[in-house]
Amino acid sequence: MRFKKIKTTKEGKTHLEYEVDNAKGGKDEVSFTCADEARLEFRTALSDLAKDVLEMCELPEDYLNRIVVTGVSFSYGGEAEVMGCTLIGQLKLLKSNVNLNLITPHKIEEFYSENGGDEAQLLDGIAWIGFPP
Repeated sequence: MRFKKIKTTKEGKTHLEYEVDNAKGGKDEVSFTCADEARLEFRTALSDLAKDVLEMCELPEDYLNRIVVTGVSFSYGGEAEVMGCTLIGQLKLLKSNVNLNLITPHKIEEFYSENGGDEAQLLDGIAWIGFPP
């Protein structure tokens, strides 16, 4: 099993999307939303990613308390199925009654090939608390 998306809904419930191997050698995609409100540990793990959104979006440090992380989307690419992700959240605006939607740049865990690449592509110390890919 590997996660494709982990998020909270507007109602505060947990929504998960993941892949599982099937009997035919392919992958089945499973998606569900829990009926119960998300647990405190889950909400805390998402909140801990706010500093990563701040860094990845190159926002000023004083924005940290205004960022609400709502989810993580995972991707897998290359021969080695290298994990990549984007963080999804919102920035509470001071002069508006709606939040600004934020989606971080896509970053990868390691380079897709031995040839390397641009270091700016790589995830750098993301706080994966509670989110094993």
